[in-house]
Amino acid sequence: FVDPGTFSSERRGTMFRPLLLSSYAANYAVHGGWVPGYRIANLLIHVLCSTLLFALAHKWWGIPRDAWALGLLFLLHPLHGEPINYISSRSDLLVGCFYLLAVLWSVERPYGSWSAFAAALMSKSVAITLPIVVWAAEWIRDGRVRLRNRYLAGVLLLSGVYLTTIVANRFLTSSLAKTPRTFDVQLWTQTKALVYYIWLFCMPRALSVEHPFVVADRWSDPVVVLAGLVLLSLGGLAIVCRCRVEAQAFGFFVLALLPATLMPLNILVSERRMYLASA
Repeated sequence: FVDPGTFSSERRGTMFRPLLLSSYAANYAVHGGWVPGYRIANLLIHVLCSTLLFALAHKWWGIPRDAWALGLLFLLHPLHGEPINYISSRSDLLVGCFYLLAVLWSVERPYGSWSAFAAALMSKSVAITLPIVVWAAEWIRDGRVRLRNRYLAGVLLLSGVYLTTIVANRFLTSSLAKTPRTFDVQLWTQTKALVYYIWLFCMPRALSVEHPFVVADRWSDPVVVLAGLVLLSLGGLAIVCRCRVEAQAFGFFVLALLPATLMPLNILVSERRMYLASA
């Protein structure tokens, strides 16, 4: 909970994910190095995530059939095989679980939502987008924001505490100091990646831990231009039809992947990054 260097034996592998490491420690305390035990824990977390998504859909839509369909699709989607079987991807499972719980409780149980948000941040930093998501979700559903100012102040305060912590323990500064590519190259590359992720979700074929994806070093690359046009078209439709489920899903997809889109990472695309975004 203090030193991000405990995440890995390699000096370059620093991460601030204390709740993730605590879950591994709990696994080890129960069954030692028995590998299936870690996968069973991942599977149970995934089932819980699917249940939370069902509960959220039922709460928002009030149609059990649609909620069941969404929950089962998330539970059985082939794209989620990597985060379940790839033990170190538990961070994606945990952040997905606590993120959905925080959204579910955002109106009725603010204290529980704050706790879930804090747990999500301690699992993976992509949870930092939650304040935008809960605000936008309420506005889209009702045309107004029912969230209390106290709740919004709480999530913003937690975000500030988290950012202060990762600056103080040098996790953020060290990550920014060793980025593998410049920001503009990252932006062109991830423009392609966002469309690639949509294709993977709709057509989950040839799934792999390493996809044949290349860096885009200029905005004028034809693939980047086409991908950008696709995203702009989908974004425009989402704004015009913001009350439709498809538009809301696209908005959440973009927000959930925003940290990985802006922050240059060693791996260009990864199926496990789609876990939360595919909710």
